[in-house]
Amino acid sequence: MHSDFTRRISYDTFLRKYTMTKSAEYFLGYYTHLIADDLWLTGFYLPWLKNRMENDKQVFTRYHNDFRLLNGKLLRYYRMGLELTDGLEHVFIPDLDEVPAKNVKAFLPHLKQDMENSQKDTDEPLQVFTLEQIIGYIETSVEKGIFYVNKG
Repeated sequence: MHSDFTRRISYDTFLRKYTMTKSAEYFLGYYTHLIADDLWLTGFYLPWLKNRMENDKQVFTRYHNDFRLLNGKLLRYYRMGLELTDGLEHVFIPDLDEVPAKNVKAFLPHLKQDMENSQKDTDEPLQVFTLEQIIGYIETSVEKGIFYVNKG
């Protein structure tokens, strides 16, 4: 991070690096994930969340608890379920310099378990974020991802 609190995730560098395969779904998914990460970094983390976690150690715990709760809340909001993970074990996952395929494959059972566990506690309130903030972040991430994919 720079001394002026700026930091960016270089999603455009990723797209240039894998330009020959940019039509592949996995690469575009990773690309849009990087765009969403950059939006999180510049819209949430650097402007206020980093400061709160550094100055109030309880915020870190509440932040992670919100993410646990958000999984179920968002699945309910978007009317999605465990069908999101159906067939993931059959998806081709290429090795990237950034993330080896074996790491992604090892993560998939944790993803499914997390989604199963998230079906509980969906009525427990969030403590750091609001559901509206997170929905706005997701929808803005989608719009920005679509914009850059179409631009690329």
